[in-house]
Amino acid sequence: MTSSVRSFLAAAAVLSFACGDGQQPPAAVSPPEPEATRTPRVDTGQGQPVDPGPPCESPGQPRALANGLVAPRFVAVDSRHVYWSVLSSTTGPRLETLWMMAKAGGEPQVVIRDVAALTSLAAHDGRAYWAVSGGKIFRTGEGSTGPSELVVSAAGYPFQIAVDRHGLFWVDSNGGTVSRAGLNGSGVTVIASGQRGPQALALDETHVYWMNNAWEHKVPAFSAMKAPIEGGPASSLTGDQSSALGLAVGAEHVYVTTATQLLRVGKDGAGLKVATSVDTVTSAPAIGGAPVYFGVSSPEGGSVMSQPTDGATPAPVATGLRLPVAIAADATGVYWIAANGALTHLCQ
Repeated sequence: MTSSVRSFLAAAAVLSFACGDGQQPPAAVSPPEPEATRTPRVDTGQGQPVDPGPPCESPGQPRALANGLVAPRFVAVDSRHVYWSVLSSTTGPRLETLWMMAKAGGEPQVVIRDVAALTSLAAHDGRAYWAVSGGKIFRTGEGSTGPSELVVSAAGYPFQIAVDRHGLFWVDSNGGTVSRAGLNGSGVTVIASGQRGPQALALDETHVYWMNNAWEHKVPAFSAMKAPIEGGPASSLTGDQSSALGLAVGAEHVYVTTATQLLRVGKDGAGLKVATSVDTVTSAPAIGGAPVYFGVSSPEGGSVMSQPTDGATPAPVATGLRLPVAIAADATGVYWIAANGALTHLCQ
């Protein structure tokens, strides 16, 4: 189970580029579309799209944003929208379509269609950013409308990207570098080099954090790293671990999900401990407010867990799911995508 989950998430975190039309999906479809091209929609049981209402209309109650998504992989949020990826078609080359929906509710809209070799999706200040394995990073126009633009053309293998007010950041897994640029791609700077297959990526106000993925004498060696945003020495926070799916950064700690654990370590590398152990972890962690969210799987089914940052006992916020594969969080709560094609938001 461990190796399969790791392979699944590595593929999920791992584009030629084709522009989408940016149009909204139809309000109703008759006759029904084939499964592979079905328009994402909120489903009331009659297959009709509905307005899910304001994000915090029912605190503590999951609300469906979209159902019937085909092979969803990524989810991202910013202050205005939630974004996600789905398979464009189940035949031919693997192409993915990016969608978005206003967090206040409304119809889903296409961001871009038929992206090949998508490796990562992020969002900031009303724009979606995405990377492709050919070394390119793109973003949408203002408000995620209008034509998309190429912002970085030589990013190596950008396994993951992250965006905040400081700029655009990415890890090049093949080149072993962590880099940054302005939000428009200007001023590319290498923050750290000589890294061992860097993958996951997270930010705070002063530092960039990532996971190195290496094999030492045929033994996996994953380690959480950090370096100053402006550049400087890189340091290890966790030492080598036998597995890692991703990391997230809170106010005082860094959190790492392994195949069966959520680890917590101080930002200075002190106090590494197991925050909780589960049967199987299925996603990278996410932090938007106080709790840390992550997906798990057990014989009873999949769950989204909430781990208080004070170290208190974690609790499920949603159960009975089918393999929650991607999670994003903001100040209102948590968003997740499950392998059965459901995109859900829980306000807390």
